[in-house]
Amino acid sequence: MSREQEQNTPSFSEIRQRLQSGEDFDLAHRLQEREYEMYYNHNRNVNGTIVSDRKKTREEQTAEDEHSASLRRMGLAERCMTDEEYARQLQEEMDRMDAAEQMDKDAQLREDARLAWLLQQESSNSSASGQSGSQVPPDLISFDDQVPTRFVTEVQYNNMANQFLANSIIHNNIFFFAIS
Repeated sequence: MSREQEQNTPSFSEIRQRLQSGEDFDLAHRLQEREYEMYYNHNRNVNGTIVSDRKKTREEQTAEDEHSASLRRMGLAERCMTDEEYARQLQEEMDRMDAAEQMDKDAQLREDARLAWLLQQESSNSSASGQSGSQVPPDLISFDDQVPTRFVTEVQYNNMANQFLANSIIHNNIFFFAIS
């Protein structure tokens, strides 16, 4: 070997240093690749989680909406049933009141018919005993008499009502002051 070649030939320590630097570079490159891969996998996992969470969130929201809608429908149905029951009870009460009122009217009609029959019997007994049929006993009502009536306009009626109310207020105030 010539001197020139010996000078150009690197020493053992230089070779070792170059090999170490190559190994360091290779190691750094592998570490960087692994870091990129880990970062990429992490991002992929996070994005996948976000996508799946979004789907789950939509599904949960839909389920909650359906559940609340069904609860609302059930509440409305219960209220409708309660309202229907209340309306039925009111109708039954009104029917009972109407029936009682009708029974009272029927009883009053029967009583009126009985009294009319009694009056007719008394009237026929008194006419058979010698009294004239055209004469009405003084304790009975005669519908032959004409009752005098007077027709008034609405304005006249309102004026009379206002005058009556004004007089009653004045009398009540005088009565109040007399008591005081």
